[in-house]
Amino acid sequence: MRSRLVRAARTWPGVRGWGETLLALAVFAALALPLGRWGGLLEASAALPPGAALRVVLRAFFVPSALEEILFRVLPPPRWALPALGAYVLTHPLNALFVRGARDVFLNPLFLLLTLLLGALCSLLYRRTGSLWPPVVLHWAVVSVWLPWGGAAALG
Repeated sequence: MRSRLVRAARTWPGVRGWGETLLALAVFAALALPLGRWGGLLEASAALPPGAALRVVLRAFFVPSALEEILFRVLPPPRWALPALGAYVLTHPLNALFVRGARDVFLNPLFLLLTLLLGALCSLLYRRTGSLWPPVVLHWAVVSVWLPWGGAAALG
């Protein structure tokens, strides 16, 4: 496991890998932005002030983005990719037990569907590039929009 982590962290994707990352982000955004607004997951009225938003976005690079990508994409062997994706999605409803006020979000079927889509895209990027960085950047980009624009408020 350690060697997979070191190899994934040291592998820098080429232009093609970053292009695929941008494509994955565009696909996710095209689906998630309208669905998130429709389903109440993105709320401009619940936006964080700029200073708080910056702190949330910087912290989100490490948790959840890098941590979850290491745990659910890099550390499991390739043959466990699907069970790891399932575990990634299932950890979110489990968080509802520990994060006060997060129950409505983490048990929301739309949120879980978008979590599945994000996890699948991150898994695909990791598999195609062998690098930790594209899935971390994708994950971070998504939570960097969601948390300041309603996610942090919804999670309490």
